[in-house]
Amino acid sequence: MIAVLTERTLDRVLSDGGTAAWTLNRSVARRHRYVVCVRSAPFTSKSEDAPPHGSAFLIGRIQDIVTAPENSKKWLIRFSSISPILFHNSWKKWRNPVKYTSLEELGITGSHKFFSVRSLRARNNLIKSNQSVPSKSVPSKQETSFNDIQIQKNAIEDAKSKLANVFGVSVDAIEINIKL
Repeated sequence: MIAVLTERTLDRVLSDGGTAAWTLNRSVARRHRYVVCVRSAPFTSKSEDAPPHGSAFLIGRIQDIVTAPENSKKWLIRFSSISPILFHNSWKKWRNPVKYTSLEELGITGSHKFFSVRSLRARNNLIKSNQSVPSKSVPSKQETSFNDIQIQKNAIEDAKSKLANVFGVSVDAIEINIKL
């Protein structure tokens, strides 16, 4: 497993098809199957929608390691698929931004379902296209009628259907949790 400390966002990683531009030993790096991207957030690049500094935000299945387009002396680690994650305090102040490590050393637990980079690009486009839609406030329990509940249930079923289509999975594989 390779861990990289990067300032690049999930959107940038998706548009690049991987994480770049790294100084590494390509023959050693090619022996690894996965890379974990950990957020580097210097004081000048903090963003409310970005994970905090030191947080692992995705695991990528390595497809290939090729010359980085912006610097021929550095490498782009291309992904065949990725799994968005969020684990805080994964980076342990290691000296170099590339670390050969393990999930355990990064504090990452659980199983991860990988999605193709293409399906995640589609998901991000779907999310971006829906960002301009104003959110509807959730009525209190006393204000909720049977018709409101039915409309909300239909909206959830519709959302599950759209997400299943974007990710190429069955509707039964989609779970939506609402925390109030």
